Amino acid sequence: EMFGFSLSGLFSVQKAKWEYESGFSYSLYNKPTNIPEYWDDNAGGVYKYALNNVNYNILSVPLRVKYHFITNPDWSLFVSGGLSPEFIVNTGYDESNEALDIQAPTPIDPNPNETVYEQGPFRRNNNFHNGLFQKGSLSDNFMLRAHVGFGMQRNITSSLSAYFSGQFYRSVLNKTYGPTDDTINKFSISFGLRERF
Repeated sequence: EMFGFSLSGLFSVQKAKWEYESGFSYSLYNKPTNIPEYWDDNAGGVYKYALNNVNYNILSVPLRVKYHFITNPDWSLFVSGGLSPEFIVNTGYDESNEALDIQAPTPIDPNPNETVYEQGPFRRNNNFHNGLFQKGSLSDNFMLRAHVGFGMQRNITSSLSAYFSGQFYRSVLNKTYGPTDDTINKFSISFGLRERF
């Protein structure tokens, strides 16, 4: 499972019970994993490879509509829904590749055209892509997620309020990301302060 946290700066416009919200959010996600692999390089070398953690930094632009179905001077309850275009801007992979003090059998008359591998099968056959800020491609790093949520807002003063909400995000695109084929659906709990201008 992947876990992390986000920091957001949002603005909104409210008309009666309807509120329209957007802004920017920056998220840091980690996925601890344990994928070991023993492999040989076709030249007698044997190695132990391990992938221990996958890290994504994601920049998103949430587009959200809220409906405050219960309101009074002190607090309100709301439901929300919308879309969130998101971009993986940095990726990180905690991995190791240790040479072992053993040798794999090699042919007596090796083929000079036979490939000598610098990486094991898992590293070669999976998508260890870079994020956009690391010159990665847009197709590897773009995701679009729909989200629904429920929350409560408490008015502290006439211009300042606090809020708490839970939201579920699900990928709209039928696509996976990274070497562990993640879909990155998520449930989030948010809280913060709002200033009225």
